[in-house]
Amino acid sequence: MINAIIFSKDKACQLELLLRSIRRNTSNLFDIKVIYEASNGVFNQGYEKLKEETFYHTKRDVNFPVRWHERTEDNISLDILNILNEDRDLTCFLSDEDILFSSPPSYREILNLFREKPVTSLSLRLGNNTIIQNPYSAKDYFIDKPRTGEFLFDKFLFWNASDLKPFTNFAIPFSSHGHIHTTKLVKFVLEQTKISSFEDFEKSLQDNLYIGAFGSLIPPYMACLEYNVLITNIAEKISDPKPFDYGTGALPIKIGSEIIAQVSNSNTAINSATDAVFKPEVPNSTTEVIATNTALTLGAVANPTQGTGVLYANVFYRVLTVGKDF
Repeated sequence: MINAIIFSKDKACQLELLLRSIRRNTSNLFDIKVIYEASNGVFNQGYEKLKEETFYHTKRDVNFPVRWHERTEDNISLDILNILNEDRDLTCFLSDEDILFSSPPSYREILNLFREKPVTSLSLRLGNNTIIQNPYSAKDYFIDKPRTGEFLFDKFLFWNASDLKPFTNFAIPFSSHGHIHTTKLVKFVLEQTKISSFEDFEKSLQDNLYIGAFGSLIPPYMACLEYNVLITNIAEKISDPKPFDYGTGALPIKIGSEIIAQVSNSNTAINSATDAVFKPEVPNSTTEVIATNTALTLGAVANPTQGTGVLYANVFYRVLTVGKDF
């Protein structure tokens, strides 16, 4: 079996989906240990309920045990080392944001890869079908993929991660999203790395790797399946956790250089149905008649004092054709 260490903070529901997906798509592959953290009693109740459910699963199915460990250390590396089973050759890290949607290779196939090649990590999340690096950035949208490498055992892609742009998906051997390593390697790097939070797992290890903290003992090679079997859904990206401060000014709406409407600042959300409506049916001047190809611009004299955000504007218009109605 492979050590499977799952990180979870305040996401018992998402964690349940991951555990269900593992149960459905693997058979006696992972020895599962969950390191969890609850910000308050409400989140902790979710974990207690999930513990009960997995306990009854374990009683009925000895091939799917789940062991629970609440985070106790400031340095998460110590939490991991305290529960790491060094008798198992391989260790996989997972997050409560992951879902295993298809069956991974067998333990024998995975172990054979590590025995035949100097692989730092085998990723279950990467594959030929992985093309997006950051869906929230136009500049870094597409991924930097390996252009050279080997195809091993009709199953695994193998490449030199140091040939790729640092901190991109195919150049990050240490990840908490479905990366498998030798247990000896895991023990070695964690003993030399302080990790303050689950979110810092990847960055802390990668920073140490890039500055040479591990010496030359880490092979630059990574591997993945031809097509991935795991995806990651980061829930925090759905919304901005910080409120947007519109400042102390107002937002003018202009046609050309003339202000035709103005949105007052209330430090709350703007209702576009009522706060920013302009209907030039009866123009006050000839400049309010919008000519063809005239730019409609938004200018602001607000003075934000905190937070960041993006203002989106929807402009609806209809073109007047002589002799016809709108």
